[in-house]
Amino acid sequence: MSVAPEGRPYVGRALPGLGHRRFVVGSGAYVDDLGPSDALHVAFLRSPHAHARILAVEVSAARAARGVVAVFVGDELVQAAPIPVVRFAPDMKVPEYRALSGQAVRYVGEPIAAVVAEARGQADDAVQRIQVEYEPLAAVTTAESALQPDAPILHPELGDNVCYHLVKHGGDVDVAFAQAERVVSVRVAHHRISAVALEPRGLVARFDAAGGELTVWCSSQTPHQLRDDLAAALGLAQHRVRVLVPDIGGDFGSKGSTYREDVAVAALACRLGRAVRWTATRREDLHSTQH
Repeated sequence: MSVAPEGRPYVGRALPGLGHRRFVVGSGAYVDDLGPSDALHVAFLRSPHAHARILAVEVSAARAARGVVAVFVGDELVQAAPIPVVRFAPDMKVPEYRALSGQAVRYVGEPIAAVVAEARGQADDAVQRIQVEYEPLAAVTTAESALQPDAPILHPELGDNVCYHLVKHGGDVDVAFAQAERVVSVRVAHHRISAVALEPRGLVARFDAAGGELTVWCSSQTPHQLRDDLAAALGLAQHRVRVLVPDIGGDFGSKGSTYREDVAVAALACRLGRAVRWTATRREDLHSTQH
């Protein structure tokens, strides 16, 4: 029988949940429920290719579509700096990471263009009017194939497909195997991890030009990191960026990074002077959400 230490009645005991009733009765408040009611909606055109060069993008039909406010392709959505990337090792090689891809795409679902409209349906319809001419290139589909001598280099400026080297030592491995009673060799292959939270990723951004302040509502595990990354990418002082995290409909580790769509939505709000919102569809979430 366990006895809770004096002054710590919560140790070793099951406690009732706090505030769970509002979720059970559907009273939670998530990103898509919040933000200005007159916010614009953004939809992204994404690559159907795992690796391709972008030769031309025609957006005139999309810009003429009903309800469309603006269309941005690649570098037209100006950033002050690339999106910061967490470095796991000192020698980690990092390519420039920007909201929209302008010259090439390197995975299915990579965002190329952003359409901003008065309604989400209008933005989705206008995206279908964008015409892109691609030059398909050989793709890399596994980590092993990426290391082969004849593998296509996804980022030529980095020299190869190796992101970083991580070497760890612990004891004498050869001796351990030699002394083992039994040695088992197993090959395990994992598919691409998808967190599939009930609530997909989403963001609402509003920029106050008079005060130079950006307010963001986001389903995020790391609001301070998101604040810092948005400030760096958009050229704003950190104290001018406010990130508000409401209820989160699950994440499983997938909402701890700053994504391209996060920066794109915030940049659009700054550029257009109106609030902008985006929530991923399930297909978008499967294509673009990492872990």
